[in-house]
Amino acid sequence: MGGAGGQPLDGRVEEASHVAAKLWEQADRLNLRGCQAIAARCDSLIHARRGDLKRALDSLHQSLHLMDGLDMPLERARTLLALGIARRRTRQKASARESLNQALDIFSTAGASVWAERVENELVRAAGARGGGLTSGERAVAERAAAGATNQEIAAQLFLSPKTVEAVLTRVYRELGVRSRTELARQLGHVRAE
Repeated sequence: MGGAGGQPLDGRVEEASHVAAKLWEQADRLNLRGCQAIAARCDSLIHARRGDLKRALDSLHQSLHLMDGLDMPLERARTLLALGIARRRTRQKASARESLNQALDIFSTAGASVWAERVENELVRAAGARGGGLTSGERAVAERAAAGATNQEIAAQLFLSPKTVEAVLTRVYRELGVRSRTELARQLGHVRAE
């Protein structure tokens, strides 16, 4: 399996490991907790790439701990995103959603829309895998919307943020070629009074 430019991914992981070690060395020497936190997150990504999700989770918890009391909201959100992905991969769906929702709140508040969209995509993945058409997570949102539930109600029922529900419905509408909840209800076989 190759990486960018045809370089083997294993070689890139080793290269990343050396860079992370240098970051740790400088952060420790200068006693910079913020840099230590970022180095811990880098370690977690390296562990995850190597398939060691337990060590990846440990490094992510270390990263968050090092950020406590520091004004680094976007770095905290990036670490929460990585934690949500790692938890999803270890089948910890509820805690994955919790981490991802925290990340989404931070990114949305900061206006980091590209990052927020990435988190929304991960929230959908945490809800279920795509198997032709809608994912199980998208279907759960769509079914509730088609039955008449508001975005707030759907968010509460599925432990998502209202912004995530809105993003999921946008994808569902696009996937199904509908423009309204009424059309969605018809498409999914729900009878709704107009």
